[in-house]
Parts: sequence; C-alpha cells; structure tokens
Amino acid sequence: MAVSNKLRLFHRIIEVRALYEAAAFTVLKPLLHDSRHGDGHGVMVIPGFMANDVLTAQLRGSLNLMGYTAVGWGNGANFGMRKDVFEKTMKEVRRLNAETGGPITLIGWSLGGFYARALANSEPDLIRQVITLGSPFNVSLVATDAIESKNVRRLYKLLNPADHDELSHYSELVNKTPPVPFTSVFTCSDGIADWQMCVDKSESDHCQNIRIRASHAGMTHNALVLYLLHKLLPQQRDNWKPLRLGKVARNLLQMTSFTKRAIAPRMA
Repeated sequence: MAVSNKLRLFHRIIEVRALYEAAAFTVLKPLLHDSRHGDGHGVMVIPGFMANDVLTAQLRGSLNLMGYTAVGWGNGANFGMRKDVFEKTMKEVRRLNAETGGPITLIGWSLGGFYARALANSEPDLIRQVITLGSPFNVSLVATDAIESKNVRRLYKLLNPADHDELSHYSELVNKTPPVPFTSVFTCSDGIADWQMCVDKSESDHCQNIRIRASHAGMTHNALVLYLLHKLLPQQRDNWKPLRLGKVARNLLQMTSFTKRAIAPRMA
C-alpha cells in the first residue's frame, strides 16, 4: 500500500510523541515491576541506528527488575551491519548464554533488529526467541529503501559504503525468518521505517507481528512494549505460542497481533 508524501511528513513530525511515551513509561512501569516473574534468562538489547546502550538502559533496567538478566550489546553506537561488529556481538551472545546457562532472548530496536535476526539465523541453538521493535528487516542492506526519512537514508549510506558481497550476505541473514520464535513489534505511523517492511510474512507457526500505537524513537521506552515483553519473555522456546489478546484488551491497548495470513491494518 502506497503512503502519501504528506502522510510520511506527518509521521516524521509526530515522532516528538516519544517524549510523552517516556513519561507514560515512567508512570506505568512500577505496575509491571511489581509482578516480577522473570526466570533469570539472558536478554540482550541491541540499539538502533546511531544509538548506543545508553538509549536502551531504561528498558534493560525494567527487564532486570522483572527478573531477567538484561544486558546491552557493548559495541558503542550502531552505525550499520559490519562484519567485525557482528562477530563481537556473537561473542557476547555466547558469553551471556554460558553465564545464564541457556539460550537467550535478543531484542533488536530498529537497525538492532537486523543484528538480532542475523545472529539467530547464524547460531539458533544459542537463541530462545527474537523480538524486533520497529525493524524494517524486509529490505536489501544495499538499497535501504525501507528507511522513510531521506536524511537518515543518506546518513546510513554515507557511513556504510557499499561492499556488495558482504552486505548481500548479511541481507540474506536479516531477511530470512529465524528458526526460533520471532515477534515483530511495529507501528503504522513510524516516522523513520516503512512499517510494511517490518511485517514478517513467513509461513512459520513460530512467527507473529504485533502492531501498536507508538513512535519509532520511543519504542524502547513505550509502556505497551514493556507490557508485551512482560507477556512474551516468560515463554519457553519449545512451547512458544503467538500472543492472543481478547477484544477488551485489544481495544484498551490499541494493538493487533497477526500472522502473515492476516491483513495488516492501514494505520496505528
């Protein structure tokens, strides 16, 4: 479905709501902290483009309070898919796996979701599940057409001179649905990424897409995201099931979950 230029501009302008999402997150997160139920398994949160672990600290702090062992990726700012950074991150995945005694969850925000999917496709035995937040993984890393903002697209290309062989290799790992439970959380009013590129259309029964009302920039401090993680993280890899919300919950939370067989909503 084509999106008009005026609508794209509107979506970019309302990214400012990330500030309000942060305020709501601060107010509501104690409710989920009080329901501590985490099993202590490892969770790695990978930041988005130009972001670092500082910008995911609030989310990781909440996950630790909920009873998980949440860590950052430890690679500074995320400038793009790069071989050396990928290998360093894989070492951290192995370390956290050994430290916590089992497969870990990967949470990738925006470009961080590219790393999360690629890591899970490379060594799935180390991964319990993958959750992406506003990540346009259905795109070629060479073309980067999924980036809605022209300025962000130009900056990405400037920082990532095309090495077609290397980028094509990672594109395959990113585009392929991981062989572990996978959830894509996205918003149709995303001002940075094309939401249609954030929907996984896999035939797999361990894959789901969840639409929420959110900004792209506010995904890591959005109360709805924290609520979803509260529901998703306790699931075991071997008996994972897609999230199913009742009608009342769907209306109250303004979110929709669906598989590739469902028709994606037009706006959120």
